[in-house]
Amino acid sequence: MTARPAHHTVDVYGAEVYCATNARQWAWLRRRFDFVEDLPTSAGQAQFAVWEPNSGLSVPHLILWVDVAKHHGEGELIDSCAHEASHAASELFNHIGHTPTGTDEPTAYFVGWLTRWIWEHCRKDSDA
Repeated sequence: MTARPAHHTVDVYGAEVYCATNARQWAWLRRRFDFVEDLPTSAGQAQFAVWEPNSGLSVPHLILWVDVAKHHGEGELIDSCAHEASHAASELFNHIGHTPTGTDEPTAYFVGWLTRWIWEHCRKDSDA
């Protein structure tokens, strides 16, 4: 079980993405970012904020929570990963002014990529 949440910079959207899968990782996020709320009681959560670090730049942040321990099987876990990825994509695209319509490819690709990224980190942390 890693002490820090997974992190990735999504350069194309100028966003920082973090995924915590246990209370220790969530505590790390709370210490680092003043906008991160208390430890969720739910099995999953997506939180969005635009944070202005000391540099003065406004940087979008996606903070994801998937409590691996609350899932009973891989099916439930992948469902939560996709669910939270969908929320996160909606928040980010709303922020950049992109309104998905019909078979929107940017949204579909981002949700797919984000789901896999979350899933990989959940699997890694559940194996530790």
